[in-house]
Amino acid sequence: MVKNLAPLALAALLAACVPELDDRSFLVTAPSLLAISSTPAEAAPPASIAYRALYVDQNGPRSADLSWAFCVARQALTDPGTVSPDCLQPSSDELTPIGTGATAAGPLPSDACRLFGPDSPDEVAGMPAGRPVDPDPTGGFYQPVRLLVQDPGPVSTIGATRIACGLAGGNATLSSAFAASYRANESPAIASLSLVRASGSTPITPDTPGAAPGATVTRGESLTLHATWATCPTTPACGDGVCGIDETATSCPADCTTPVGCTGSEQYLVLDPTTSTLTPAREQITVAWYATGGTLADDTSGRTAAEAATTSLDNPWIAPAQPGDVWVWLVVRDDRGGVGWQSYRIAVP
Repeated sequence: MVKNLAPLALAALLAACVPELDDRSFLVTAPSLLAISSTPAEAAPPASIAYRALYVDQNGPRSADLSWAFCVARQALTDPGTVSPDCLQPSSDELTPIGTGATAAGPLPSDACRLFGPDSPDEVAGMPAGRPVDPDPTGGFYQPVRLLVQDPGPVSTIGATRIACGLAGGNATLSSAFAASYRANESPAIASLSLVRASGSTPITPDTPGAAPGATVTRGESLTLHATWATCPTTPACGDGVCGIDETATSCPADCTTPVGCTGSEQYLVLDPTTSTLTPAREQITVAWYATGGTLADDTSGRTAAEAATTSLDNPWIAPAQPGDVWVWLVVRDDRGGVGWQSYRIAVP
């Protein structure tokens, strides 16, 4: 089983263009691709991007034959879905290989903003004139990256990197203001995971290769998993470690000389089409929960932009009745395309 779990911001992008797979099941019982992340989460072409895959099975992290490539094929008007079928091929002239293995890196295609963004595409002889791509609700555009899983595949899936192409639909004044104040997305991250019982809360140590399990539970025990992520500032405070939309390298060199993001629900600027003004928005945070044993109440949960001040989620879990180690993975996403995860191992003696 290979699970395709691209960022929720890309759900429409991926619809009808990958194999039909069970994205809702929390239980990992076979080889599963749980997530693809890019670092940085957003960049202007031709910046170099590093990719990671979270590929696991019922025994924990799993090595596999993985092949990465940028797709440079625009979707034709007659193609189903919203990604060209060429993006999913094992090989194609429309694929630019960038590496193999659990990680890979390469420069974003220099024409990504023409292929997948707001810039007018190149004209093709004998074809109708193309039109720029529409942004997603957060104002974003995305460069597809194809990951080919050979074990137990071959199966192709699609990840993406948000590409910084400037403001779509704004005049010169708005575009200049947007360039000055918009902050590139930082991928979210799980800050902590705890076991909550009536007697209190116990933190679970993230998994480290060769280390002991991060926590211990009894067989069949009912408890709650409590996950947290960072609280992101929304008012300027120079020195808080985050370069906000109202701060600059001049007003706050400590945070903005090299802009620093936040690994929770970030504030960002988006163009309001009804008022033609730049408006602050907050990211939606979603967490997908996975485990190799026991029963989780929720496969996926999250906080809307309106709930951004709440930086935690609870998920009831019943530990398995059988002894052994249980792997738990939390994959966290924001709606600007950022993806992060954390791995935990819990002992059930």
